[in-house]
Amino acid sequence: MDKPSPDNLTPVINIITWFLLVLATLSVLTKLATKYLIIRKLTYDDYLIILSLVFFAAQSLVLSIATANNYGKHLSTLTQSQQTGLQKALYASALLLILSLLFSKVSILVFVQALSPKSIDRRIALWVGAVLVIWAVSSELVYAFQCHIPRPWDKINSKCIDMIDWETAFGVLNLLSEVALIAQPTFIILGLQATARRKAVLIFFFSSRILVIAAIICQLIFNRRLASSREPLFNSWTVMLCNQAIQCTSIICSSVPQFKPLMESLRSSGMSIHGTAMHSAGGNGSEFAVGSSTKASASHFTESDNARTAKDEIPLGRIRVRRSIEMRQSHAVDWDSGSETSQSKIVKGVKA
Repeated sequence: MDKPSPDNLTPVINIITWFLLVLATLSVLTKLATKYLIIRKLTYDDYLIILSLVFFAAQSLVLSIATANNYGKHLSTLTQSQQTGLQKALYASALLLILSLLFSKVSILVFVQALSPKSIDRRIALWVGAVLVIWAVSSELVYAFQCHIPRPWDKINSKCIDMIDWETAFGVLNLLSEVALIAQPTFIILGLQATARRKAVLIFFFSSRILVIAAIICQLIFNRRLASSREPLFNSWTVMLCNQAIQCTSIICSSVPQFKPLMESLRSSGMSIHGTAMHSAGGNGSEFAVGSSTKASASHFTESDNARTAKDEIPLGRIRVRRSIEMRQSHAVDWDSGSETSQSKIVKGVKA
């Protein structure tokens, strides 16, 4: 491998790319292992994050093909075949980047909407998801046809649209989507009947996506500098590494909320994830309740239970109601056995 230098950044691009992929892979494996150990199955968000990781791995492989064609060196030192090879690789890299980001975002969205029984929270999640799909599809179309056919990947010799302005718009929309992915779980957590400390811990985990926003801001800054660059293809290595960081942090931050500390908090709260009630191992009865009161929450779940037909679902509300009825019946028996009611007196009088 060549030694890195100001005129040869190929080794730097390669090392950072694969390092970030390893970090993302470890986070996904930790998430999957934690989820399976706690609830004994994988859910939709797990499959979505796996897809995101697959596209990230494919994108990293394609970027390695670009570095094999000396991406990271000045354009004047490259042969014609190397210029063609790296441009095709960068073209494919952009398309895979969008797919990886889409699935990582939808993964955390699916996980969050499963935590709340409120229909408004689920509708908001659907709206955000729809916007994300529209953003991804439109971005794929723009990147796919950025230059004239039949060479849409050739930015050197073909007539292309102004990708710097478009990538700025792409980055801003990406940033706004991250804000939405932080805001929604935050509002859900604030509506829980839990201690301020526990709420703060949960919000901290979901707010880890601030790291993604930081990477996006760096990408926007470096992207704008390309507008005044004399050699944008060579200087685009900074933007490319920011893209790798965005993908890596997006996957990690979609996995972190399902690491053991948060999953144990959810387990102790008795919250339901994709139809599986997670009850406290200690049996201390501590729980979160969404809404203004436990009674209202139990009523909500009881009504929704009547409409459910899935055999694998264990409604939390039904458990609460049954436990309440059993407690009342036991109290009634104990109270009646030690009391002298008018009925008991009448019976004794008849027997006498």
